[in-house]
Amino acid sequence: MLGEACRHGVKWSDHCPQCELVSARETVAHWGEAVDRARSVIDAANIAAAEPAGNILLKVAGKPFRCSCGCNVFHHPPNNSDVYACNACDLCYG
Repeated sequence: MLGEACRHGVKWSDHCPQCELVSARETVAHWGEAVDRARSVIDAANIAAAEPAGNILLKVAGKPFRCSCGCNVFHHPPNNSDVYACNACDLCYG
């Protein structure tokens, strides 16, 4: 049967930093490697989702098009395939 306090003398109803540290160390020892792998997969998916779908070189009347800032590489903003946004200054054309 459990007593009224943890081994550090803190009541069960109160916060014990030492018990919290022991619990955290046990969690890392048991799940740490699996959590690290899972975080890597999630981070890679988030990075892939944040990257533009592709870089686009535009031509107008058969000649390369440049933005007013001088950049010639564009992308489609998220959820808007009818617009081209400059990769350098984000000015939109379309």
